[in-house]
Amino acid sequence: MNVTSTSLTRASFYVVYDIPPKALDQRDIPPIQMVFLTSLSLRLVNTSLNSAYTLPIEMGALKDFTVEWADSYTPFEWDIKMYIKLLGSASSSLRSFRLSDLPSYPAPGKWRHRNVHMVSSDDLDELLRTVPNLETFSLPTSISVPKSILTRISNGTLLPCLNDFGLATKEHTESILSHVRFRNQDYTTAVVSPITALRLTLPSTSEVGRVDIQSQVDSLALTKGYSLMFLGPCFVCSSFCYFGH
Repeated sequence: MNVTSTSLTRASFYVVYDIPPKALDQRDIPPIQMVFLTSLSLRLVNTSLNSAYTLPIEMGALKDFTVEWADSYTPFEWDIKMYIKLLGSASSSLRSFRLSDLPSYPAPGKWRHRNVHMVSSDDLDELLRTVPNLETFSLPTSISVPKSILTRISNGTLLPCLNDFGLATKEHTESILSHVRFRNQDYTTAVVSPITALRLTLPSTSEVGRVDIQSQVDSLALTKGYSLMFLGPCFVCSSFCYFGH
């Protein structure tokens, strides 16, 4: 990336680790200044095999950042601290940030199916405070937004510029909708934007349940609309284990 540090404006990388690479000591690697990079898309698989899978990069002009990730060895365990560090240089410029889960399959001989994955509220809070000017923000199915953070988003303490919000929940749909309604009706000001587009990922339910949820979202009257995605249960345990807790 050093070669293109003053010319690259958009980049997309697909990286899959099959075996642990040789150790890479980054302590003596100076940060790469990606001066004009405005859009970066990453598709990453099995990054747990290489703890140094990201190089020290500074992206002061970055506006759009998308990450798709899966790991057969540590499924659903997003390294939020790494993104906090990576995006520090893009704190002021970043406007769109999307995280999503890729399909995850167990490593050979190691069935790591589990449903205890959890991103700490403190880490998620620090991540959002690192990129305060986001207008579009989307979280993967495996990360649940705690009520404390939803409250701060609803009153504009976090992400005051947010207008396009994507998230998943296993059982707190009404709470999410009430927080969106609260922001749009009571806290929209010159410095706090309303949520105008909402994308929800939810566990599959009956037709009656879907109609009820759709009716509740309709009542928000979002100017740019909404999308609802209903996912079926895990083929292993028949539960919705891949939703965040």
